[in-house]
Amino acid sequence: MRTIYVNQDDAHFYSCHPTSDMTVEGLKRLVDYYVQDTQVAGILFCTNLQKALYDSKVWEPLYADYAPDGGPDQPCLQCLNPKYRKIIAGDHGRNWVHNLWTLNRGRGIDHLSVWLERCRHHGIEGWLTMRMNDCHGLEEFAQTQAGIQNYDMWAMLCPSKHWQDNPQLRRASWRWERSWEGAYDYSHQAVRDHHMAFIREICQRFDMHGLELDWMRWGMVFGPGKEAAGRPLLNDFVMQVREYLDACAHRVGHPVKLAVRVPGEPQEALAHGFDVPAWVRNGCVDQVTLSNFSGTANFDFPIELWRMILGNEVRILTHGSGVAKPYPDFFGLCCRY
Repeated sequence: MRTIYVNQDDAHFYSCHPTSDMTVEGLKRLVDYYVQDTQVAGILFCTNLQKALYDSKVWEPLYADYAPDGGPDQPCLQCLNPKYRKIIAGDHGRNWVHNLWTLNRGRGIDHLSVWLERCRHHGIEGWLTMRMNDCHGLEEFAQTQAGIQNYDMWAMLCPSKHWQDNPQLRRASWRWERSWEGAYDYSHQAVRDHHMAFIREICQRFDMHGLELDWMRWGMVFGPGKEAAGRPLLNDFVMQVREYLDACAHRVGHPVKLAVRVPGEPQEALAHGFDVPAWVRNGCVDQVTLSNFSGTANFDFPIELWRMILGNEVRILTHGSGVAKPYPDFFGLCCRY
């Protein structure tokens, strides 16, 4: 029985695979690898960090200002250490950006659609997953700009121009102990509109089994102390996403599911502003992934409690954190209950 769901992250394929794999056949081989002689029931393909991982019309793509034939001093690469401004196989710097550019602009391949279609070919679920508040590089960027410390690693590629230009939209920008202090604050209508525009584009563009809202990247979506007041805002937000997915279902001719990735303890999810019971009760959410993040693993998720709270109609997954690895550099998995 297939019960495992793989979350294909923002960089694995583009960083770890050679440029020769940036083809339709190379994309198909990735799905084939996960599916053949395994218990994989579905794959979730990441669509974004703070920047899009495809040729979005509403968000800045990661490779927006990259010139493949440009030298190491082009503006896109200025934030990197000079040794990472060249294409190095397996590297998370220029190599990452170059391979994404090669797929989308150099070769004109809609790679997410190829992956989704390959999942259908194998009879497994092909999902897209959206990081709702990715914080890669925010602390490093802010501290470098302020002259506190100087960073020149790959995470400096991640902060978007939208984030840089709108400091008033950050949840706690007066402090920088961690990157999520500078995360977007969803109490602002402008923040919700910015993310909803990306969701709307995904729903209008792709044919997917479902869309996951990954609230665990990075979990802090309101200013300190604003979480309870923010719950109704997120309830409305999730309901609007459901409406876009229903329109997507009408377009593609089959149901399109909605999943959410949230903290593994019910009280913790609620404390962060995620009213998961309301999302399920309102008929918005079909799948809930109980999760941890950033170096912790939970081997005792309260499945029975969640089942009592959510009822029997919603699928519950548990996340195998990156610290629970079957082999080095494994990037995580989910199991269904």
